[in-house]
Amino acid sequence: MKVPYKKRHLNTHLLYSLFFVITGFITLKEQQNQWYTVFAILAPIMFVSKYFYLKHTKYLTINKKVIKNNSLFGRQVNLSKIKQIEKYAGKYIIKTDKKKLTIDTHVIETKSLVQLNAALENLNVHWV
Repeated sequence: MKVPYKKRHLNTHLLYSLFFVITGFITLKEQQNQWYTVFAILAPIMFVSKYFYLKHTKYLTINKKVIKNNSLFGRQVNLSKIKQIEKYAGKYIIKTDKKKLTIDTHVIETKSLVQLNAALENLNVHWV
């Protein structure tokens, strides 16, 4: 099962990237300091690439054995090693003996959040 981001979360990243593209063009036309030019080129590239990365990769992937956060340096936890799940302030904190995985429910689509809740409840682990 793949859990996608909310459209609002993706649109916010798109808006930020468009903002940096516009400010980059303004900065390039004004011919300011060399570091402003470097920033004006790199910031839009980074934000646009982050938008497309978030759009094409889903927030979470849940297999039969593993739950994985698909961020740049994402974590993964074996489902068989989960000891405890905490639900606190719109986040799920999944704990094993050595690892901890935090899932932010504010960036997950509503339909997928229901499926995620069902998948986590089927694990038969201790909830706090």
